[in-house]
Amino acid sequence: MEKYPGWLNVNDTYKIKKDLYELKLKIEEIEMELSLFLGNRKNVTAGMRAKKKILSLREEDLRKISKKITKTKQDYKSDYS
Repeated sequence: MEKYPGWLNVNDTYKIKKDLYELKLKIEEIEMELSLFLGNRKNVTAGMRAKKKILSLREEDLRKISKKITKTKQDYKSDYS
């Protein structure tokens, strides 16, 4: 069993907390790339890598988390109706 913050949460059936933890790690990577890009050396390839990672977050990770939240919301509604 993988351990991440919130891994013992019983209500997290779709592992939203795990995805959020992975998202935070990816944002930290982007922050490192941006600091290289905006630093003294002005590393252009680091800026391109940061942009690619940001697009990946928007297209894949955030969409996946959003779907899982919707599924959980539907589960909650079906439990109480």
